[in-house]
Amino acid sequence: MIKIVTYLSNHQDLLLMDSMETGNSIEVEVEVILSSKIFSLLSTLEIAELISLALECKKRKYISRLLLEIDILMTEDRLQLFKSEITSVETLFNTVFDAVRIKDLGALKFILERYPEIDVELILDNGPHNLQGIEAFVDQIGEKLKRVIVSAQLSKSSLIKYANKLKVPLEILVLGRILLFYTPRKLLSYVDMDKYAEATSEESFHKNFQIIESAHGTIMFYPKDLCLLSYIDYFYQSCGEKINFRFDLREGNKLVIFDDIFKYFKYISRESCENSKSDSSDLLEKIKNRYAQECKTLIRGHIEENKTDSIFKKLKNYHLQKSKVDCLYVGKVLEVEKGSYMVVMIENKNLVLKVGDMIKIINPLGKEILFNVNKIENIEDLQELQTTEDNDLILLPFCKGVSPGSLIYF
Repeated sequence: MIKIVTYLSNHQDLLLMDSMETGNSIEVEVEVILSSKIFSLLSTLEIAELISLALECKKRKYISRLLLEIDILMTEDRLQLFKSEITSVETLFNTVFDAVRIKDLGALKFILERYPEIDVELILDNGPHNLQGIEAFVDQIGEKLKRVIVSAQLSKSSLIKYANKLKVPLEILVLGRILLFYTPRKLLSYVDMDKYAEATSEESFHKNFQIIESAHGTIMFYPKDLCLLSYIDYFYQSCGEKINFRFDLREGNKLVIFDDIFKYFKYISRESCENSKSDSSDLLEKIKNRYAQECKTLIRGHIEENKTDSIFKKLKNYHLQKSKVDCLYVGKVLEVEKGSYMVVMIENKNLVLKVGDMIKIINPLGKEILFNVNKIENIEDLQELQTTEDNDLILLPFCKGVSPGSLIYF
């Protein structure tokens, strides 16, 4: 049976879900995550409200499992406070809540020792990306662990491999905001800012990163939301119930699309036929369009391939390493001021660069540029030089196509 996991933030969300055509299904199970502001980064519920909402959820037959989420990281003092706070809901363990989802390993250890009767699910969304690392947690926790929530940065091939090898099912984010960063430190308060801000990257064109501060620290979301809806059928056919699918619809009015999500899951869980394929494709587009009304651009993230480390290939660019064992190697370009000058470090003390010399410059893209040295200046006093002898840093006239990191040869 295919499983959908989603969040409810309050009683209004529950009433909204009641109005949808979820009902009981032999094909699809709906699991609901609840939390309180003392346990969660984003929840606004008081403990009394959490208990009331949990008891109401338990009455709904369409909710197959009810999960308590504790997704905060804890300092030593916060962990001690947590040990007393958790007693406020301990009577609901195994009677109302079917499992506890935990991120902090100290809190996990306490839950396992204090409440051995309750199942746990481990939140590793910022945890290890390799199979051995995840297996280590699974083996250490043992039979009480029922699920592992993994990073949104894992590729499709890794997810299928891990799902088929691990002893417990995986859970992946299919639709929702992408958490980039979380620290228990209150970074916005530290610089006297509001509890919400937007940031812009200085190293890329990306902007509008959401930064939110709560009682438990500071979190940052990617400007675009993750959408893996088109991969659900593929994962289900490849792994069956070994992968569960989470929808984070807490922001704005996104929960209104859950009825279509439920219908889509019913389609893909049935025997394939041409009509159902056509219907499911139309429904998939409808979900994306409805979600987009509440959201910015949707992306598929790293599901095909995680290329976040591709920048390091440039650092290992063989053009920039060609190097320095070459007897004709002169030095490298440190800085370029367009239309004005290039700052050059002379690294081969056995060679002397003179006015009138013809040099070859290789830029980071591998392009070779011939350049006639018609002027050399001392970087300290801008005095013109005839040679580079006794000078490590010099200025040469600007050359089009040359960028920092370019290498210079005779």
